[in-house]
Amino acid sequence: MKKQTFLFLIIIIVAALLRFWQLGKVPVSLNWDEVALGYNAYSVMQTGKDEFGQSFPILLRSYDDYKPAFYMYLIMPLISLFGLSEVAVRLPSAMAGVVGVVLTYFLTKELMKDQRERKDKKKITNYLPLLTSFLLAISPWHIQFSRAAFEANVSLMFTLAGILLLLKSIRNSFYLIPAAILFSLTYYTYQSAKVFTTLLVGLLIVLYWKDRIKIDRIRIVSGLLFILLSVPFFWVTLTNPDALLRAKGVSVFTEENPRYAKSIVRIAESYEQKDVFGIVLNNRRIVHGINVVNGYLSHFNPEWLFLPGTQYRFQAPGTGLLYLFEMPFMLVGIYSFVFGPFSRKTKLLVFGIIALTPIAASITRDVPHPIRVLTFLPMFQLLTALGLITIILWLGKRHMIFRWGGYMIIVLLAFLNVAQYLDNYFIQYNRIGSTVWQYGYKEATAKVKELENKYDKIVFSNIEPLEQSYMFYLFYSQYDPKTYLEQGGTVSGGFAEPHAFGKYEFRPLTSEDNKQNILLIGRPADIPETARQINIIEYLEGTPAIVIADGNS
Repeated sequence: MKKQTFLFLIIIIVAALLRFWQLGKVPVSLNWDEVALGYNAYSVMQTGKDEFGQSFPILLRSYDDYKPAFYMYLIMPLISLFGLSEVAVRLPSAMAGVVGVVLTYFLTKELMKDQRERKDKKKITNYLPLLTSFLLAISPWHIQFSRAAFEANVSLMFTLAGILLLLKSIRNSFYLIPAAILFSLTYYTYQSAKVFTTLLVGLLIVLYWKDRIKIDRIRIVSGLLFILLSVPFFWVTLTNPDALLRAKGVSVFTEENPRYAKSIVRIAESYEQKDVFGIVLNNRRIVHGINVVNGYLSHFNPEWLFLPGTQYRFQAPGTGLLYLFEMPFMLVGIYSFVFGPFSRKTKLLVFGIIALTPIAASITRDVPHPIRVLTFLPMFQLLTALGLITIILWLGKRHMIFRWGGYMIIVLLAFLNVAQYLDNYFIQYNRIGSTVWQYGYKEATAKVKELENKYDKIVFSNIEPLEQSYMFYLFYSQYDPKTYLEQGGTVSGGFAEPHAFGKYEFRPLTSEDNKQNILLIGRPADIPETARQINIIEYLEGTPAIVIADGNS
């Protein structure tokens, strides 16, 4: 037991180091969602209202996203400790990441309690929770979303805790009450929980309801508590037409979907050619169905899971969401889990979570999407850990040379894979990914603050990639929220919408801005040729990011 505890403490330390070290510096900059969460938390702290003047919102309108606001409230006490800073904004997610590793250990341990008897049961029971939590601690996927303000990571923490407590409630009904609270909190934390948590709770009820035949008072109270806590969120969401804008904007069923647009052309051609098969295949309902199925299955694509991608906001260069060395062990783990000494309910729960996770993402565009399916990860790591233990136990029965040769190959491949990732993330990532992390606003704001008293008007471009420049300025200048709201606050949350407060304007730069006493901030292409450049802020790979210029011609 002491050995198990010692190893568990080491895993927690590793998880904490990989999530807290250089937290305010890697990734290199806050992105627009992070600054919005931070400034709105700052505004609610100071005034009780967000940037739009909404008092203590359940949904944060930010950029017309209408996202659940719980993460914003988690930031507020941290602003009191660390100020309005990168660390304050990212710390809730980093803390949730470490807690998620701890919860994964205890959840895996709980799942092992109903394992059927076999010779190696003790080895699997002792080491599977440790190895599962360790793989999560060093996971590129989990580290990526623990080191930035991603609400999905906090939602994952609540989900793991809810499942763990519900399983414990089989022996002690009291655990149902905190489980109900935690599951309801996922709704207030992340968009996809509206679908996933509802389906997950349904799955858990079907699987475990009969484990306690008696309908006791705690069960009734827990069910009512879950409903009562969830109702305000769904009421606010369903009674506010604007709150569905985000869902409509990313929905696979919209006419803006490129596949749907192509089907309209094809079905017209099919009618002209009297092609019955083409008419059926390009029918709107068939096209939508195919899009949903393809979107769902895309999240199981091994190439997407294990090979490097180019979405540097979601993964480090040169690294997949999962380590490449994990792939064969995951396959072995799936086989071992299906045919292994685990109860039917445990198998249905693990595979049920995996099956339910992509449903919410499958009805959206931009699939596959790693944030929307983050709840995959603990189950994937469990299967990988099981496969690794299975291989180790198998090697242990082989000849010494073969056995130790196999051990060395596993350790070497894992070490090289992890070392490459850590170098890619902590050393290379800032340089390669500074463009996608909207680097330069902090430096630009500091320079503008030095110069602002010399100018009558200050104009920021809001053209891509400088969208939402107003929010970056509010955050990095720590603009007084009370003053901002008195000046009108934010009127529109749409992309590329103009904003203005005080002598600051955020809009496309024009030739009319080439006048005396105007300070211009924009892309190199935005600045008039006759303007005098004062400062050029470069991305870390050396290309110009933001130019600050005197509009006086």
